[in-house]
Amino acid sequence: MTALLVIMIALYLGFHAAKMEPRPEDRKDGEIADGAGELGFFPPYSWWPLWVALTFALCTFAVALALWWLVIIGFLLGLLTVIGWVFEYYRGEFAH
Repeated sequence: MTALLVIMIALYLGFHAAKMEPRPEDRKDGEIADGAGELGFFPPYSWWPLWVALTFALCTFAVALALWWLVIIGFLLGLLTVIGWVFEYYRGEFAH
């Protein structure tokens, strides 16, 4: 099964690699200046992963103690924190 999954991934990447244009660092005749420009978006710090982890810890603690009402509260808080993490770059200082 593992071999079949590896073959499936290799075929997928092989088909898409054939359609892609090579990057400047992959070409034999590529120059350093060919790779100049914007490399991408690198996000700054974020507090949202901390809140997501704390709500996950709350849910885990509630399940361990069989406090199902606390699981529901933790799930709702977790939903809010995940939404905040996903949409953090749509508003505020780092909006784009």
